[in-house]
Amino acid sequence: MMKEGVTVDELIKSNWFENELTAEQRYQVEDGTLLARYKVEQEDKGLVASHGDEFDKLVAKYEKKAVIIEGLLEELASLAGKDDRYKEEIENQVAAFREGWSVVERDPSEDEVKGTIQYWKDVFGGEEE
Repeated sequence: MMKEGVTVDELIKSNWFENELTAEQRYQVEDGTLLARYKVEQEDKGLVASHGDEFDKLVAKYEKKAVIIEGLLEELASLAGKDDRYKEEIENQVAAFREGWSVVERDPSEDEVKGTIQYWKDVFGGEEE
């Protein structure tokens, strides 16, 4: 069953598990599963502890990056007030970039936001002439 992609949890909850295995066999599977989960949890804690400094450095790096990108998004959002014709389009771009902070979308890059800001500055600069 497991070769076919059935998980241990699905196996334990199945009718087959209850009907085809003896009480001793069910106990062995359940006990083995609990022991395996415990060992994995202990190994995970060890990995986290041994890489704590590296993790903290990465968190600091990406928190700085987030502050920079948020500042750029604020700058882009401020351009929405320059011309009512472009306000909705700019606000939609800001919203799309901010959606990038969610789990389902990719994060906006600093260069991507800067490029969008420059585009709108060029649009507004070209109209002022």
